[in-house]
Amino acid sequence: MMETHSKQLILIEGVPGAGKTHFVESLVRSSSQFGWIYIHAKFDLQSQPLSVVTSAFNRFFMNILANRNEQEYVARVVSSLQRRLSSSAIVSLCDLIPSIRILFPGVLRRVVSDEDLSSQSGRNANDEFASGSQMSRLRLHFLFKNLISAVCSVERPLALFFDDLQWADDRCMELVSALMERDHLQELDDNDGTHCLFVGSFRSNEANDNLLSHFDNFEQSTSVDVTKIQLGGMARDDSNNMISEVLRLPTRLTSPLNDVVQRKTTGNPFHIITFMHSLVKDSILSYSLPDQRWVWDIEAVKSTSIDNTVLDLLARKLSQLPDNVLDALKVLSCLGPKVDETTMKHLYTSPESRKEFIACLDSAVAENILEKHEDSAYSFIHDMLKQLAYAVMSDEEKGEKHYWIGMHLMANCSAKTDVNAITISIVDQINAAHSYGVTEELLHIKFAELNLKAGKISIDVSDFQSALSYMKAGGGVYYDLSLQLYESAALVSYVNADIVLMQRYLEVLFGNAECFEDRLHGYIVMIQSLLSYDKQEEAMRKVLFILEGEGLPCATSKIIPCMPLFAHIFPFLRARRKHFTRCHPKRCVYGDCVDQITPWWPFSRRID
Repeated sequence: MMETHSKQLILIEGVPGAGKTHFVESLVRSSSQFGWIYIHAKFDLQSQPLSVVTSAFNRFFMNILANRNEQEYVARVVSSLQRRLSSSAIVSLCDLIPSIRILFPGVLRRVVSDEDLSSQSGRNANDEFASGSQMSRLRLHFLFKNLISAVCSVERPLALFFDDLQWADDRCMELVSALMERDHLQELDDNDGTHCLFVGSFRSNEANDNLLSHFDNFEQSTSVDVTKIQLGGMARDDSNNMISEVLRLPTRLTSPLNDVVQRKTTGNPFHIITFMHSLVKDSILSYSLPDQRWVWDIEAVKSTSIDNTVLDLLARKLSQLPDNVLDALKVLSCLGPKVDETTMKHLYTSPESRKEFIACLDSAVAENILEKHEDSAYSFIHDMLKQLAYAVMSDEEKGEKHYWIGMHLMANCSAKTDVNAITISIVDQINAAHSYGVTEELLHIKFAELNLKAGKISIDVSDFQSALSYMKAGGGVYYDLSLQLYESAALVSYVNADIVLMQRYLEVLFGNAECFEDRLHGYIVMIQSLLSYDKQEEAMRKVLFILEGEGLPCATSKIIPCMPLFAHIFPFLRARRKHFTRCHPKRCVYGDCVDQITPWWPFSRRID
């Protein structure tokens, strides 16, 4: 792998419970002694997909920075990033991965410009006009490519594991695809990223056509060597060896038990483990002190129904838990893949309540439902358990749980908390609660403002799909807030190349905005979309139509010659603002803090 410029990708597929994650982590444990480092990005249904990737890198750097033995490695990573990236690009990377901010104290905070990115990536911005969507994707891919090249080396190869790819969205799969592409400029470097082993796992029974098309592209690519591994059920001898080892009995004695277990579980490792636990729980499999060995009633084992799935056993296991333990599991099921100490402190502020909550989690660990990690974080031992803990709640209870989590995060987060990350977490919980009909009308404006803030945070890190979902959820009922939400939603729709949706947002915006200044940003988005599709003549006619409709003084003969030049259009429009004044003197200027706002109900309708 290290002697060629081909990227190495291992794709692991299998049904839930086949042992995909365990398989990869067992390989990582055995290779860590050879200097390998490991980053695990696990997608789930509760988290925004791009945040899963950034959070994985964030956790990696937090662990590395906490290890004093890694100071030389950290210094090498910092030196590599400073050599590869401009100051503005480093700032953008710090926005994506907050834990590395401490490594660049001298870098001033400013927005990455397209010129910075173009010069670094070897592209000429004047060659062709790049749309906002193209530039944002380029920026995101460029930053991660250089980050991976800085992190890994021949002495410290990287295993980057994308787990449960069936829940990744298009933007994340585009990022993975970009990381696989051959970069001829990077090939000139000592480290071109080929010291990274990419691993992806997915549920074969839940993979959609879009995901499979990405995999087909990987296999057809000349820059990627793909190895496919399919995990099915365990063979009869393998499962018998496992049961024999666990019960510490010869395989000839466990063989009859194994035959029954095999038929009921089809060899699925997780199903086998769960089924064996249920046999112990029901005293069908027990340890005999007189015999000093495990014994079982084979007829009782045969009569235990599993219906070819393990869900009924898991559901029964959850139903037998104490109410307080089950309630703690319900809370965890509403959160991301891992729940750390910081989140628990935000949810349970008093030491007594937090101690009681942790005690419930520890009880679930003892029941083989949860796993406790070295950093005191908790996670379900398998996604099926998390999904089931969530499914046992009614829609009303789901909404109440999400709302309770969101409000506690909002009330108890400290100034030291990463503001962007906690804002996203709060908004995700509030929006999830709203989807189940649980909300507070008196806080509707506050929730809309939070959605607007979350949308802008997502735009800053080039996660435009998430940004659009936040803008849709905002639905403000006041003029200035609605104005910002619809402007942003139109912009994000354009960046996502959803021109039809962009036009729908602009239609509402233009129909309700009360002066030229409030329509200006919408005009700019509309004209920019035309230019990005090389419709310069239509853009020119649209500008003239706008100017005539707004009654702005201009001479057609003076503006026509400069219309093909993108750089001249928007300054021209902005320069004409001085001919108009704001039509709402009670409100502050757009973008500032609003103290007195005018209710405007027609503008609050949503576009779904």
